[in-house]
Amino acid sequence: MYPFTDLTIKFKRLRMILPRRDFITAALLWSLLSAAFIYSTNLTAPLDNGLKDLKIRFSASYLRPQIPYDMLLVSIDNDTLVKAPYKWPWPQSYWAQLLRRINEEGQPRAIIFDVFFQTPENMTESEAKAEKEAELLVFAEAIKESKNIGLVALYEELVTKLGPQLKTVPPHPLLRKNASFYGLAWQPIDEDGRVRSFILSDHRADENHIAWEILDFLGQPLNHAERVSAYKKAVALIDFSSTDALIGQLGIQDLLDDERNFEFLKDRVVVIGATAPVLHDYHQTPFGLITGPEIICNAFATLASGRFQLLNNGLW
Repeated sequence: MYPFTDLTIKFKRLRMILPRRDFITAALLWSLLSAAFIYSTNLTAPLDNGLKDLKIRFSASYLRPQIPYDMLLVSIDNDTLVKAPYKWPWPQSYWAQLLRRINEEGQPRAIIFDVFFQTPENMTESEAKAEKEAELLVFAEAIKESKNIGLVALYEELVTKLGPQLKTVPPHPLLRKNASFYGLAWQPIDEDGRVRSFILSDHRADENHIAWEILDFLGQPLNHAERVSAYKKAVALIDFSSTDALIGQLGIQDLLDDERNFEFLKDRVVVIGATAPVLHDYHQTPFGLITGPEIICNAFATLASGRFQLLNNGLW
């Protein structure tokens, strides 16, 4: 239970207000009680998650973060999928065309690309390899020209007989080399199936969360970055105030149908990702069912505000 995990501050407060004998007794009882709560997570999970939800809703309603950057979600929605010239997954050469248009006509400040690429189906192995290499080169060149593209890395924590094992898959080396930044985009799922937090960093991985990486790219250092890096695994609550305030959203097809819509991208932090239900990038949260790209928007707002809470530490 997370209110009991950081006992240092609590012990100091007790020492200040209690006589020595009473302090020792209270500290012993508190330690036993805390250990019971910490190691009986199955019993305390509902209450723990309820406390997190209470704080998340309170922060979203009354402690709206002030962030120095406007955000916009450019979505792969149903209309975009239906009218696209290719079946999903789109070839990377088409993505290269879209990125060039978005940067040239929209001029966003930075772009987080929340899309994983796949090899087209119904192709032989040799055809797929040649096609993949050609498409990759075209897309990598578009990323290099853009100079403001961030890519996401896969992160998966597996439970094995040897204990928890981490599997990370960074973007393709060529794409990674040409991108301006890249980082993790993964959120732990709590016992009740809801997403309430995101992993800022894990000492077993070389990458930080994509929201942290884009802050560095924009020249805004993360508050308490050195302290966060000292944790073996730093997990922070998501501030869903961006969802509560309704994140600005445009479908890719909206941009293609009306060039005037590109004006909405100017100087904004843009997140490109899937919102069409058929692409299955939806997650249960304290604010209901929302998409993965929207969670990235909330994670960015959480860190950019400079005030966030690690689950193993106090409120910043």
